[in-house]
Amino acid sequence: MSCEDGPAPAASTGDAASPALERFSLYEISVAAAYAAYERFRTLYAVAHSESFGGHFILTRHRDVKSAARDWQRFSSAQGVDLPKNATRTTVIASDPPLHDELRALDQEVLNPKTIEALRPYVVSQAHRLVDGFAATGSCDLVADFCEQLPPALICRIVGLDEDLAFEMRQVSIALGDSFDDPERHAAALEEFRGFVLPQIEKRRASPRDDFLTRLANEPFRGAPIEDESIVQTMIGFLLAGHESTTAAMSSLFFHLLSRRELASAVVADDRLLSAAIEETLRLDTPFHQFRRTTTCPVEIDENELPAGSDVLVNYAAANRDPAVFERPDEFLLGRRRNPHLAFGFGVHTCVGAPLARMELRVAVPELLRRLPDLELAVDAAEVEWEFLGGNLAFIRSLPARFTAERGRRQVSRHVAGRRLPPT
Repeated sequence: MSCEDGPAPAASTGDAASPALERFSLYEISVAAAYAAYERFRTLYAVAHSESFGGHFILTRHRDVKSAARDWQRFSSAQGVDLPKNATRTTVIASDPPLHDELRALDQEVLNPKTIEALRPYVVSQAHRLVDGFAATGSCDLVADFCEQLPPALICRIVGLDEDLAFEMRQVSIALGDSFDDPERHAAALEEFRGFVLPQIEKRRASPRDDFLTRLANEPFRGAPIEDESIVQTMIGFLLAGHESTTAAMSSLFFHLLSRRELASAVVADDRLLSAAIEETLRLDTPFHQFRRTTTCPVEIDENELPAGSDVLVNYAAANRDPAVFERPDEFLLGRRRNPHLAFGFGVHTCVGAPLARMELRVAVPELLRRLPDLELAVDAAEVEWEFLGGNLAFIRSLPARFTAERGRRQVSRHVAGRRLPPT
């Protein structure tokens, strides 16, 4: 699809925007308030508009979000996907085809079905190692003791980082993810992240291994060596987005299963029910809420004109609760006959790590539930809240649980190299 040349029409959002809408930003509100705002936007505006970050449009209806995600020619990612904007670099998420396809193929060298399937035994062993760390106590925090521990360890294994670096990797990744709204803090966090990644690249150049970091450090891409900064950006995708989204989804899945204790037992015995629970969790509590696109030409959505060069937030979380597509959209329902959620995006930018995340959830969660069959929440479900990290990622900070303590089992440290991974 191409864009016709011509003057850009004036922007319009139909009805006048309310003052709250004019300053709408996920950096300033709770996750619960964000979902309430999305519902209001869908009711009042075909295309919502916020004056935050220099002004941007917001798509909240499932059909519009899906259409924009599919239409990369008019809704481009090449100018970056974050708000506020930061220095745009060429990465798979911040590029359009054909370059996007080539960069995605690079990531799929380690995120392919064969590699992911081969990681299943490692996920099982890690799940039991972590449970060994608290099984004798009769209580745990499922987020801090399990969900925040397993995905980072797996990502380290995938890219080739030594397991004892998982602690530091998570620290620098969280700091970077939490810094997007502050240019100075973001620059400092990016430099810290760079200071973590680049020494590992230099080590692979001096002493190559059979891992993905060595491939990035030594083998060409498009006929030329991969620049260090491009490697750093690739690692942001793996080390930040690649484990935080899974951590958030796993925490939410435990919450929904343990809020309905009979459901936790049922999913252990029924793979189809487990799959339905995973997909409904991803729909209802979408980890990454939204990403920016830039219009490459004037675009019209229901008589609303978006000028060329407009910043548009494609809001997957809002689309996943659109009542035009999902019956009782704010409820956790396993009986949905169709669940066309967009939690992993849509179109060319569908998350390349989605199969890995689904595998982790399908393997790790039932392993823990089998090991601790009477596991239950130690807090009222109504008290559990989701928070935003970096104005985008919705996560549960803490999920206390209790169970019958194991006796006579050798207790294995839940730490990585003696250090527990830091909380979000």
